[in-house]
Amino acid sequence: MEVNNISKEVKKSMKVRIFTAILMLIVGVPCIVLGGWFFVGFVALATIIATSEILKAPGKKFPIAVHVLEYVMMVSFVFWIFVKENPFSNQPLVSIDFSTFMSNIDMIDLSVSTLGLAFFVAMLFFLVITYKDFDVKDACYLFTMSLFTSIALQSALFLRNCPEALYNFALNVDGEKFTYSHPLQESLLIIYVVGSALLCDVYAYFVGVLFGKHKMNPRISPKKTWEGFVGGVVLSTLTGVAFTLISDSLGVPVLKGILDLEHWYWCVFISIIISVVSVLGDLMFSAIKRYFNIKDFGKLLPGHGGVLDRFDSVLISALIVSSLILFIAYTPFSVLGI
Repeated sequence: MEVNNISKEVKKSMKVRIFTAILMLIVGVPCIVLGGWFFVGFVALATIIATSEILKAPGKKFPIAVHVLEYVMMVSFVFWIFVKENPFSNQPLVSIDFSTFMSNIDMIDLSVSTLGLAFFVAMLFFLVITYKDFDVKDACYLFTMSLFTSIALQSALFLRNCPEALYNFALNVDGEKFTYSHPLQESLLIIYVVGSALLCDVYAYFVGVLFGKHKMNPRISPKKTWEGFVGGVVLSTLTGVAFTLISDSLGVPVLKGILDLEHWYWCVFISIIISVVSVLGDLMFSAIKRYFNIKDFGKLLPGHGGVLDRFDSVLISALIVSSLILFIAYTPFSVLGI
């Protein structure tokens, strides 16, 4: 296969992207591994930045009331599960030991307040009636993006905090309690999902730059090629499967009961799903950018754009994988040993 000639502009872009990626790893990996309030703070910051990018994308100056509503609802949707599953709900606020708050929350589900959703819809359409420059399209865009992004961010919290609790609550058929001995071990699930999604993007980028000839969807993403897509999916899937199987062979399952040697077929299936949907997420957000005629959602990350630009594939992968894990855990699959 003939290798493409790489221009100076592409080489410069590669260097910037790699440098920014290294900085993101330096900041993000410790937060993921340490978990607890470190990761909650990381997700909270990502929520605030993502909300600002959602509001800026249409290129309109929304009324301050829209901004306030958007920030409040995004944060409430992302962290609603903590309110719902709060083990200290019957205690006075001043008596709660917040240093142990996270360790007492068993994240075994995803949840968004139905009353919150109803309130959000009602307020959006109240603003449509109130402000002439805020129309139905704006309301539908903000509702859709807010709901997807917030549940995806909550899914990231789920993936970081569910491995031990979910197994002991739903996947444990032997009655023997399973615990991880180190925070790094419990963080393997989210590392697997985030790593697979990001590596698929990296693999696709480099394979596309080197060997890409056939455009995948020029209307939405002019630079994506079928060669890059296939290369990204295949290499990412192989990496993901190897990671889950090697981890379990070393005595530390990524997710005991689903992503381990005994259930190797789930390792293969979920790794394929991550690789495919990560591309879908990238295309989905690219379609939104093309609709609003913008290059990126933000400029926070040089060479990558904004948070939504860099983590679009991660967001959809986190949501889909969390949904798959919950489906497998709470259906007869686990009871039947499948």
